[in-house]
Amino acid sequence: EGLRQLEVQVGATRSEWSGAQGETFVVSDGAAVLSERRLPGLVLDLARATRGDGTQGDWMFLTSGDSLQIVLSADQPTVGGTATYQGWGRFPDESEVPWRDVTVRWTETRAFDKARRDVPARWTLQAEGNEMTGNLEMRTAHIEAGEGAGPLLPVEALFEVAGTLRMGRAAYPLRGLVRHVQR
Repeated sequence: EGLRQLEVQVGATRSEWSGAQGETFVVSDGAAVLSERRLPGLVLDLARATRGDGTQGDWMFLTSGDSLQIVLSADQPTVGGTATYQGWGRFPDESEVPWRDVTVRWTETRAFDKARRDVPARWTLQAEGNEMTGNLEMRTAHIEAGEGAGPLLPVEALFEVAGTLRMGRAAYPLRGLVRHVQR
C-alpha cells in the first residue's frame, strides 16, 4: 500500500519526575498519527543513562484511563524474579506521589525457548508499608533473543499488561507497558 507516515504529536506536560540516577520521565498528552488516523493518548518521554557495563533495570508505564499515570523504574536488572523499583504516580485529583522502594515480583513466568530463559508473565507490586499494592498480567508481548556465546541468550522484551492497583480503599484498573531486559 505504499509508504505510511507515523508521527507522534506531544502536547501539554502532565507530570515530570527525575530519578536518583539522573533519569527523567515526562508524561504528556499526545497522539499517534498513522497516515491520516489520529489516536489520542499519553506519551512517556524517558531518558536514562546506561552504566559502563550497559546494565539497566526494567521500567513500567501504567495508566488508569487518562486520569492516573504511574512510572516505575529499576536501577538494576531483576535477579531471581524480584527487583526494587522507584516510582511516581499522578492521581485523578492531580496529586503526585513518589515511592522510593517498590518491590516487584514475578509471580508467573513463561518459557522463551529462543533464549533458553523464562520471561515474566505476571507481576505483583508492593510499596514499602503496603501503601500501594498491585498486580499485572501480560496481555501481549514482543520478545527478542540477542546474540551470545553462552547457553542463555540475552532477552529484550516489551509487554502490554493489564491489572489492578490499590491505594488504601481505592482500586484502579491498569493498562500499560513493561520494558524488560535480561543479560
